[in-house]
Amino acid sequence: MAGPVLVKVGKVPGRVDEYAIDGQPTVETALKTAGLKVGKHDEVRVNGGPAALDAELHNNDVVLLTPQVKGA
Repeated sequence: MAGPVLVKVGKVPGRVDEYAIDGQPTVETALKTAGLKVGKHDEVRVNGGPAALDAELHNNDVVLLTPQVKGA
C-alpha cells in the first residue's frame, strides 16, 4: 500500500504549506485539508497551470489559489 501523497498548498498572497494526504487526493481535497475555500474571483492552479477541483494530485504537486487577473 502506498503512503500519503505530499503536496504543497497555499493562497497567493500568503503562505504555502506542505501536507501529507492519504489515498489519491484531488485539488478539492488538498484545498479542504489546508482550510482554503475557492472564492467567486479565485483561480486554482497546479504546478503553474489551471486545474479543475476534481484533478488528481501526485507527490510534490503545488496547488495555489490565486485571485483572477483581469485581462485586456
